[in-house]
Amino acid sequence: MSSSAQSAQSHAAPRSLRTSSLSEGVLILLALTIVQRLVGFARGIYFCRSLDAEQLGQWDLALSFLMLAAPLAVFALPGSFGRYAESYRTAGQLRTFLRRTTLVSVVPALLFCTSAAVFAPHVADFIFAGPDEATLVRAMAVSLAGLITFNFLTCLFTALKAGRLVSYMQFTNTLLFAVVSFALMAGWRSDAVSGVVAFGVGCFVSSAAALVWMVRLWRELPESTIPLPHGTLWAKLMPFAFWLWVTNWVANSFEMADRYMIVHFSDLAPHAALDLVGQYHSARIIPALMLGLADMLSTWITPHLINDWETGDRAAVSRRLSFILKSFTLVFVGGSVVLVVGAPLFFHTALADKFGFGQEIFPWALACAIWTGLAMISNNWLWCAERSRQVVIGLALGLVLNIGLNLWLLPRYGLTGVVIAAAAAKCLSLAVLWLQCGWLEMRIDRGLLLAGLSPTLLLLGPWWASAILVVVAVGAIPAVSLFTSEEKAQIAAGAQRVLERFVRSAARRASQAQ
Repeated sequence: MSSSAQSAQSHAAPRSLRTSSLSEGVLILLALTIVQRLVGFARGIYFCRSLDAEQLGQWDLALSFLMLAAPLAVFALPGSFGRYAESYRTAGQLRTFLRRTTLVSVVPALLFCTSAAVFAPHVADFIFAGPDEATLVRAMAVSLAGLITFNFLTCLFTALKAGRLVSYMQFTNTLLFAVVSFALMAGWRSDAVSGVVAFGVGCFVSSAAALVWMVRLWRELPESTIPLPHGTLWAKLMPFAFWLWVTNWVANSFEMADRYMIVHFSDLAPHAALDLVGQYHSARIIPALMLGLADMLSTWITPHLINDWETGDRAAVSRRLSFILKSFTLVFVGGSVVLVVGAPLFFHTALADKFGFGQEIFPWALACAIWTGLAMISNNWLWCAERSRQVVIGLALGLVLNIGLNLWLLPRYGLTGVVIAAAAAKCLSLAVLWLQCGWLEMRIDRGLLLAGLSPTLLLLGPWWASAILVVVAVGAIPAVSLFTSEEKAQIAAGAQRVLERFVRSAARRASQAQ
């Protein structure tokens, strides 16, 4: 075999991984993501019905800690796969790359999980403000190992464009988590330990199934013929992984800081503080579903924005992103108004009247979710400009404000003070992000600023919110119009195309029926 043929063979994608096209991957992602969200939503309701507020608070803190600890334990190294795995595969050095990164990930992960289990009473005191939950912490340590393995494999297969496999892994994980948690809480013990064990089972089983493909992949990979010096590898990987590690740490801390402030700075007994965290968790079930949809939308639009960016048409990217942000705000604020009206039914029927405080702060939780969703989508501008590291600035400032306001508001106003602090932090983080985007030539017009303020309408009550939202959306008062005249024309043209397509389809069905 010639050297060129050998090179081509070494650079070819492994047969064990069927790479997915973009369209195929999007369709699979859409179908499985919708089902995943529904399963997760049903599981969240079941947890609220099965656990009392204190146990629900323990579960919330345990899951938050797992999400924070998983990337920290491995220095966020698997996150670099998306940037470098394909490059080393093409160079015929993927086997060496995987061997070294796996070793560097496994050793600290084992040390971290083992330390958490050995010093469980101290970790429990740090997380739950009391050493009595050592059993729960040991279950968390085992589940953390499963989560790290799951994240490692999903990062790797995503980097190798095996979208189908990643979608199946995520779907299997979600489904197993739900089924096992239902079984454990019904037949074993109805507490946070069952939730953590079920979460770990979902991660381990879905990872074990994916390891079958991992073994096949390893067997197909050719031995690296080109030397890869350690210095060259780590000099490239570690700066990228470090900033990813910092971003993960700040982002996860930003999302979980308010619940930890409740436990450690509310001046309440541990069980009462955990009860308050459980009430907070109940208010965030539906907003978490909204954030999943926002994250999915952000992922979908990224390739299209990058395509326009690469052609040099920055103005087109700005117009498209601005229109998407405004449309997202209109749809989600409008949907949130409906949810606020239906909140009594949700908290009365679905959650069995167990979370009255959660219902009180529900509008605040919805507003916070919309601001977070706007930030998720806006991050696309920094990604296009290759300034993704800068996202940590807004998150860090929001984290500081969240902690500072909680220290003042939490002892005085309880859970209401917590959500006010969270809302202020979300607003500051979004404002800083938009300032950064503006410095990088994204156009921030009056309508976009109105979009950023629109979630506050939910705090006025559903009827005032509906009236003002309609006025802003239709542009009845030009000075406070959400959309520009160009964007209104775009909406009208889109609506006309949809109507014409519907009329043609109806006419075609009518002619076929005759």
